[in-house]
Amino acid sequence: MKKILVPTDFTDVAHHALHLAAQLAQQTGAEVELLHVLETTSTAPYDLPEKVVGATGNTFLDYLEASAREQLEKTARAYADVPIRYLVRQGSPFRAIDQRASEQRVDLIVMGSKGSSGLDELLIGSNAERVVRFAPCPVLVVKGNLSLAAIKKVVYVTDFAPEQAEAVSHFLKFMSLLEAEVHLLYINTPTDWITSRAALKKMEAFRAQHNLNAQFTLYSDATEEEGIHHFVSDIGAQLVAMPTYGRTGITRLIAGGSITENVLNHTRVALWTYRLRE
Repeated sequence: MKKILVPTDFTDVAHHALHLAAQLAQQTGAEVELLHVLETTSTAPYDLPEKVVGATGNTFLDYLEASAREQLEKTARAYADVPIRYLVRQGSPFRAIDQRASEQRVDLIVMGSKGSSGLDELLIGSNAERVVRFAPCPVLVVKGNLSLAAIKKVVYVTDFAPEQAEAVSHFLKFMSLLEAEVHLLYINTPTDWITSRAALKKMEAFRAQHNLNAQFTLYSDATEEEGIHHFVSDIGAQLVAMPTYGRTGITRLIAGGSITENVLNHTRVALWTYRLRE
């Protein structure tokens, strides 16, 4: 791992993401890049002095950028033992994040999220949700203060599809940085039922193909999302890992949305994910 991108909006959950990214950087020797994206349609994150209110054009944006750079510099100074650089971009947060990740060939995006619910989730979704949908690399989403040492149980959710091979490869690289037990999880639902015998056969083939040292659980529940939440709670896992197809537009609506994005929005534990190429 050489490059880690950490988007920040200077909230507590963003600081938690940077804290975890800094630990990963210390362990791997990676460089961390802090990215703040100015949403030019909103000044909510900033405390503007009265003399600037009402200003337009470059002067206004210059002030916002200077404020952001000052906060980034202050944040980076707190991690003197980690190589951190920072920059400010303008525009849509999720587009700027994914574009920067592509430009820099980033190995991992680490970001914080509070998730979304209700009407916000239906109409807008969280920035983390949209980053996950389009990111060119694995994404680690943090929900609270978490250290690498605290990650002892990881749940990898799978349907044993052959196209998951690339995701599993990235996942195993990430797992090499942790001292945690891995639980392979397949969710059985009334609308997508599989026998225990068939599931075990698929699991053995999947585990052998990827040389996985993991426990396997066939878990039955009303829906995939509920099964994931319940199993994670049952074993006290700190991290869920699952690939996403990153569907968009009408395809995503027909499919009922992404299970990965639903888990991202509603779970309280960290989520590692990788967008599969269809």
